[in-house]
Amino acid sequence: MIEAGLSVDEVTEFQTAFVIEQTHVNTLVSVLESLGQSPLNQPEFYFSFESPVDFVEQIAVQEQIATDAYLGAAGLISSNQVLTEAASIMVVEARQSSFANSVLGSDAFSSPFETGLSLEQVVNLVAPLIVSIPDNTILQVLGFDVNSFALEQTSITAFQEVSISSTFSFSYSGGEEITPPENVNQLYCAFIEGSQSYFTEYTPGSGCEISNQLEVGEVVVVQLTVSESISVDQLFSAPQYIQLFP
Repeated sequence: MIEAGLSVDEVTEFQTAFVIEQTHVNTLVSVLESLGQSPLNQPEFYFSFESPVDFVEQIAVQEQIATDAYLGAAGLISSNQVLTEAASIMVVEARQSSFANSVLGSDAFSSPFETGLSLEQVVNLVAPLIVSIPDNTILQVLGFDVNSFALEQTSITAFQEVSISSTFSFSYSGGEEITPPENVNQLYCAFIEGSQSYFTEYTPGSGCEISNQLEVGEVVVVQLTVSESISVDQLFSAPQYIQLFP
């Protein structure tokens, strides 16, 4: 982990990444317009950071989300032209994710497969950063209520290191204990890696065991569900990335 400051080369790389991100947006807009489609408006995001480490940690999270969002959207794209452009962009997002992880002293890559995120998972991951939603955004098209579309955030922090042999305990982000909703007797921790999902029972006030299907070093998405399913109507909490350690 870096403790303070960035090297000149690292600053240059992040500046280049900023230019690349804008190029990605311009390219996707051009492709959609060439196909007679009008791009939707985007929510307004606000990022704050207190140190170079905080800055890079946020970049690492956002690049991971971007990579997995592109992967998850692949099955929704019917145009070969759009799919090719999106795949090309996803590769670069993955490289940027690896670079940010390396700067932080984390593994550049640790899992054999990436985990594609659904639209709903992406929205809930970035929900805390959204400060305003203009008309005609993807959120409204998907039917989200602009005032309460997000699932409840938990106290899990992005890329939190979790011992694979321990009970994983967490609460709501404000510290309130998590309990099942009315008419639900059991909550589950869903551990999502690649196209696979593994479930263990969640006990209020205690937590859940890490699935024995997972291995040390892997980065997985964890999310509470009301059954052993990650269908949209079974999700109970917002998703988050964790990294498994001995």
